[in-house]
Amino acid sequence: MSNKTELNTDNPEYFIWQYEQLQIGILGGLKIEEMDRMRVTLKIEWKQLAVRHNLDLYNDTALDKLVRKCAERFSLGSAYMADVFAILITTLENYRLHELKKQVKTETRDPMRLERRREVELFLQQPGLLQKTNDLIGQSGVIG
Repeated sequence: MSNKTELNTDNPEYFIWQYEQLQIGILGGLKIEEMDRMRVTLKIEWKQLAVRHNLDLYNDTALDKLVRKCAERFSLGSAYMADVFAILITTLENYRLHELKKQVKTETRDPMRLERRREVELFLQQPGLLQKTNDLIGQSGVIG
């Protein structure tokens, strides 16, 4: 199945993925933090027809309904649509994993983050931590 194109993420609020004559837009982008779910709003287009749907792509029941809806609306086979969504999900998973790796590398290379982390660790190791924290809260203007 070499007819797929790469995921276009130029616009972080509207990803585009093309598969043969189907174009799928991911409205609002994709959260990379929550790996246990893949909640998306999709706009699936084929010729002049479109289906818009909001779902968790990891929810089999919801995905099956969307597969049937698209197959019926576009007069395409359910097996074909199931394959399209399987490839889309794998593409989105790979994108998220790649972005998470980039994020981890950025966090570990950022000297300011490392310096700030050291400051926080030293603060947390102080004797009388609760009293010191309470004093700082009082200095900020919070009373009670």
